[in-house]
Amino acid sequence: MEQRLTDRLVKAMPAPATRYRIVWDEKISGFGVRVTKSGAKSFVLNYRVLGRERRYTIGPYPAWSVAAARERAGVLRRMVDTGIDPMEEREARHSEPTLAEFCDRFLNEHVKPRNRSRTHQHYAYVVDKFVRPALGTRKITAIKNDDVRRLHRRISEGQPVLANRVVAVLSTMFNVAIRWGVCEANPAKGIDKNHEAKRERYLSADELRRVCKALSDYPYIEKVRR
Repeated sequence: MEQRLTDRLVKAMPAPATRYRIVWDEKISGFGVRVTKSGAKSFVLNYRVLGRERRYTIGPYPAWSVAAARERAGVLRRMVDTGIDPMEEREARHSEPTLAEFCDRFLNEHVKPRNRSRTHQHYAYVVDKFVRPALGTRKITAIKNDDVRRLHRRISEGQPVLANRVVAVLSTMFNVAIRWGVCEANPAKGIDKNHEAKRERYLSADELRRVCKALSDYPYIEKVRR
């Protein structure tokens, strides 16, 4: 059954006696509204990829209006026409880790085995204090350059040097993610860093003693003394 779907028509649709019923839209092929026995209504798109029929649920009515659902169906239909399976795309997004989930893998599989305990502690502090609270719930590929830029700007208001360190950790993390095939881009690249004044460092008394001992033990020094 095909007819032009409208909000008024969908609202008036009665619940079927059977498990569900679908009324198809006459404007977009495969686009329709499914009404279940309980009266729940949702918009769907039927399509074929490689000879296999698929049904994509766009969203429930009335949270989705007919106009919004039809527009989304048009986008999905264009994806199908270019050889993309919207169901596979959605399943891939659902299986993709959040940034917080990737942080655990990054710390345990990359940082910890390759670095000293102090370096691992630094990375863990930055991740737990700044990265997880700000971006942890987002899917890793959903993180954009503007998200990192805003985080850097917010931390810079009180701790400009630390803000640079947070971006550096994020950049390393995304480079590893790219290498592992988790994402394709590094959103922490191209962030304007805060100016950092050069620091002069002096040897401690213990370090100075060790340097002097090393020099006195060096054979060339002995020859010069003679």
